[in-house]
Amino acid sequence: TTFEAFYVQDQWTMKRLTFNYGGRYDHFNSEVPAQYSDPVAWVPFVRDFKAVEDVPNWNDWAIRLAGASDLFGRAKTALKANASKYMAAEAASYASTFNPMGSATETRTWSDLDGNRSIFGANGNIQYNEVAAGAANFGQASGSSRPDPNLARGNNWEYSVSVQHEMVPRVSVTAGYYRRKFYNLRINDNLNLSPSDWNEFKIVGPSDPRFPTGGGETITMYSVNDNKLGSATDTLVTFSTANTNIYNGFEVSANARFSKGFMFAGLTTERSERLECDGATTGTNARDNPNGLRFCGNIPPFRSLFKTSAAYMLPYDIQLSGSFSAKPGPSVAANYTVTSAIAGRPIFGSVTRTPTIQINLVEPNTLFLDYQNQLDARVAKTFSWSRFRAQGFVDVFNVFNAGTVTNVNTTYGPDPATRVWMNPTTILTGRTIRFGTQWDF
Repeated sequence: TTFEAFYVQDQWTMKRLTFNYGGRYDHFNSEVPAQYSDPVAWVPFVRDFKAVEDVPNWNDWAIRLAGASDLFGRAKTALKANASKYMAAEAASYASTFNPMGSATETRTWSDLDGNRSIFGANGNIQYNEVAAGAANFGQASGSSRPDPNLARGNNWEYSVSVQHEMVPRVSVTAGYYRRKFYNLRINDNLNLSPSDWNEFKIVGPSDPRFPTGGGETITMYSVNDNKLGSATDTLVTFSTANTNIYNGFEVSANARFSKGFMFAGLTTERSERLECDGATTGTNARDNPNGLRFCGNIPPFRSLFKTSAAYMLPYDIQLSGSFSAKPGPSVAANYTVTSAIAGRPIFGSVTRTPTIQINLVEPNTLFLDYQNQLDARVAKTFSWSRFRAQGFVDVFNVFNAGTVTNVNTTYGPDPATRVWMNPTTILTGRTIRFGTQWDF
């Protein structure tokens, strides 16, 4: 692996405007050396691979443009703006993705044909006739995963603009807008499999009053064609210009400092939208599997996070402090495993003959858990003598002992009698009291 970089930067000031800019040039080149392996149990053939060169061979510029201005020349109002390009972090591990001798796993169905409860026969050898066939090129990573020679390096542009204003001495407010957009999002595209290699079928999803729509909808799904079962994979690691990953956030905050204390409060309204209708690196890849098109264009709503904290010094060196946060609960999925019995016909969710397909019955970002509200507090007393100083304190976490559910079971079972969907799995940690001391000398 070869990594080289250099950067330049400059700053200039003109009246009330300060502008700084810079650029960083990166050269990143890596390769996988030639490798050889004799036959082994599940890969019964010789593997002799040539070196894989230029994985990758990138030359890129990262850019920073930023400025700040004293708007009215009274040192009370500052306007700040930023536009910067960042390159995706990569290291030697990138080349290992295409290592033909890299680790690989595969799930295969085993049938105990001789009833001995073992995959091994009386002679201690593996009974291959009891194990279903897997991908034709299992163990040949060089043939199943390769880089697009035109693969561009992922990057993102970050934009921000904010205004900070001093209302009165020691009291200021800040308002800002922040945006980040990612480009050249990496995807894995199996060139031996396309949406036309799947056949359509329909199911009627279960009804549940807890669903935002009530359920009972007709869902179109897809099962891989028989002629593709067991077929080799030819995964091209490439990138998409159609997929998007965009963050937008608005923030308002205020802070005040007094002779005996301070107070801070902030409200952030934000959303992150990730659209993957043109394939994906993880999860169901819509380029290979049309089941990945379900909810691929979901855009979440803006949600708000509020935080505040304060501290005040009482007589006799007693300090009171605390913080409160209101955090939005996560989106809840309803992961439903569709079997042949539910579909009313044989189905396969992959070329490795997986006899099930998992779908989400609830559109993402339409069902949320409750807001997580938590108040924490501290009482501290400071003692001083000679060159020593000690502080004793009592912390109380979750003062109101809120039991808000933070995570639930997201598996939606087919049997209502045993269904545990939406059952809590974690809640806010209950009220906790901690005693402590800190010594300075």
